Amino acid sequence: MQINQEYKDAIDLERGRAIDAFAKLESTLCWILSEAGRLEYQTASTIFYSNISLQPRVEIISAIIEEMCGAKFEVFWASACKAINSLNKQRNKIVHWHSYPVYDGKKELENTKFTLIHPVIKGEKFSELSTHDIGQFIEKTNYLINVLSKFRLCFDSSIPVLQKIEIELFATNVFKFPPVENDPFISN
Repeated sequence: MQINQEYKDAIDLERGRAIDAFAKLESTLCWILSEAGRLEYQTASTIFYSNISLQPRVEIISAIIEEMCGAKFEVFWASACKAINSLNKQRNKIVHWHSYPVYDGKKELENTKFTLIHPVIKGEKFSELSTHDIGQFIEKTNYLINVLSKFRLCFDSSIPVLQKIEIELFATNVFKFPPVENDPFISN
């Protein structure tokens, strides 16, 4: 029995894109650590990447932001951390779950789709991720990267006018996905 390789390749490609997007998110977080903590990038990356889990990394960044800025970015950063944690849970599924064929009910293998399913099957209900779910993960991750890249400017004192604008933006707004109409992070 042979399956349609095109469908298998589609989910594998989306998984690769998702992993790449998450790696870029991690890189952006490392830059925030560097700039918020006023650390050389080499030092920040040593601290950031020496932690295997993302949670301690985010906790370190949170502590530094609080130490350097007080509660100025508390509302934004809490909403960003919530999105980061949600993405991290999804990333674990994308990386660790197994790809299985899902047949369309016919005996024609040409219409076989693939989904990611938890390797430990409990009961008859499956938790699964489709290529659509992975696509949504990529979209949310890329949007968060763009917002966090702007957030980095709050710590860049080389252009005071731009820094002031970014501080005002991030001191008063919450990260939301999907972006709302007139989203301040898009329009600014």
